[in-house]
Amino acid sequence: MLPYADSDEHYRHLIATGFLSLGAKVLAEVDETKMQMDIVDEQIDTLGRAFLGMTFGCARCHDHKFDPIGTADYYGLAGIFKSTRTMENFTKVARWYENPLPTPESEAAAAAHAARLAEKQAEIAAVIAAADKQLEAAMTAGETVPEKKEPLYPEATKAELKKLRDELKTLENAVPETPSAMGAKDDTPADVPVHIRGSHLKLGDVVPRHVPTVMHGPAAPKFTTQASGRLELAHWLVDPQHPLTARVIVNRVWRWHFGRGLVPSPDNFGLLGDAPTHPELLDWLVHRFIESGWSLKSLHREILLSNTYRQSSHPDARTVELDLENRLWSRFPIRRLEAEELRDALLAVSGQLDLQPGGPVLTVKNRGYLF
Repeated sequence: MLPYADSDEHYRHLIATGFLSLGAKVLAEVDETKMQMDIVDEQIDTLGRAFLGMTFGCARCHDHKFDPIGTADYYGLAGIFKSTRTMENFTKVARWYENPLPTPESEAAAAAHAARLAEKQAEIAAVIAAADKQLEAAMTAGETVPEKKEPLYPEATKAELKKLRDELKTLENAVPETPSAMGAKDDTPADVPVHIRGSHLKLGDVVPRHVPTVMHGPAAPKFTTQASGRLELAHWLVDPQHPLTARVIVNRVWRWHFGRGLVPSPDNFGLLGDAPTHPELLDWLVHRFIESGWSLKSLHREILLSNTYRQSSHPDARTVELDLENRLWSRFPIRRLEAEELRDALLAVSGQLDLQPGGPVLTVKNRGYLF
């Protein structure tokens, strides 16, 4: 949906939409409508936690018990995601939607492969035509040519046909790989009715697509009947005046480096979440983050070059006495290394760490394990 200068930029945009295709799914769900709404529910829940620090899932069945999120707000968002195609189908067993990402090399390989297939098929057709002509010439006057002629071919012709067909089958099984990526695309835009107690079998009033009412503000997006509304939702999320998105992102980055966020409950900025320990610092970092054009690299640099990050993790007794739980960030917190860090450290000291960036996670031939 975004403009792009070339195919590489277009592909990056498509790959980014794969975020909506990820997540837990019951691919063997027999009820197609339920499966579709379960996927929409997972997308709404992920959007809420990841970007808004809010829990929306319970509003599928009832108004949120603690935060000002109503059932109508939930189904206002559900319309956006139900109007977005992330699955190829919802039949048993379902498949997610994949975007082909052809390159000049893959297109050339596909064209060459198609030419070889056509050539082999033409060879087979020529042998059959010659054998049919020979068979018709051998028939005596008044005899009719049988419908199935091949059993009457000479043994040498049968052997040649078998050889050519085996070669054709080998070619058909050697289709060149075309790069592809999970991703989303707009489906038929439609608003969604309220599902009474979350059941698609009992429907209420249709709810127009909208963002949560409590967060409307002056920049609330307008949704049309021509598109799903994903683009409008994205613009609303990254509006500089949005009260939550930048704060949630900054808090997650801080938590990544220190093990605990400035808001200790990173997925819940709501009533039952924890209040920020340093609200002024959070606001200042958010301001710097937005000012830098939402640059995560600049945000990381800001934090890593701070005195707080560069503190020792071995403070003196007086510091520990004054800040026993390190709520004031008087020292750098000690943390356990994660499994990936241990792995990389072991490979690095043994000289076996692959420093080459990029590349596929799984070869295509092994993807069968995932389906």
